[in-house]
Amino acid sequence: MVGVQRVSDLLNYEIKVDLEKQVSRRTAAAILVICAVILIAVGFFVGDRWFWTGHPGYFEYQKEILRDSLAKNPKRTTAKTELAMADYLDGDETGAIKALRDIMRREPGNQLAVLYLGLMLSEQKEYKDSTNLLSRYIGQNEGFETRMAYLYLGRNFLATGNYVMAKKHLTTAAERDPGNPLAYYWLGQTYERMNDTKNAITSYEKTLEISSGFFEAERALNTLVSK
Repeated sequence: MVGVQRVSDLLNYEIKVDLEKQVSRRTAAAILVICAVILIAVGFFVGDRWFWTGHPGYFEYQKEILRDSLAKNPKRTTAKTELAMADYLDGDETGAIKALRDIMRREPGNQLAVLYLGLMLSEQKEYKDSTNLLSRYIGQNEGFETRMAYLYLGRNFLATGNYVMAKKHLTTAAERDPGNPLAYYWLGQTYERMNDTKNAITSYEKTLEISSGFFEAERALNTLVSK
């Protein structure tokens, strides 16, 4: 607050230079902006020149950490699983799926690998294999950690036309993770296909309440309301 007050003082009163010359508030503001731009530019130049040796993306940074962890302890299967997910999110979908399948062959009980592979296969529209894996995960886990499994299971059932099961799993996903707009958006899609306009509208409104910039939900809601 002190810094803000000082800036406010500079902008609200005239500034004297050399004890005689008056500087208007507009000129003072312009001077401050120019000084700030110069300082920021110098800061970026110095950082880029002497301190930042590269600009790796977020996932590359995460993968570097995970590789270092595996180098110290190659048997850390959790790190291998997390690395596969980082590779997937970084665009190496084929390599990530292969890595997780290899992990599951060696460790059939690796629950994190089961979950991650189920999510990836859903994204790849391999709904049957994804549903089997996610159902298996839910059967062996419970509570908040199953929220993504329920969410993607609901999506799988929605995509394959099983709207009763989609509604069931997406409702559970919304209950376990009420701050996730996707759960309500996919519920809205499910209700729409079940010709339940009232609940579809409510679901889309809830989606937009959580995420006001959710374009698909806004468009779907407007379409239903305009009918």
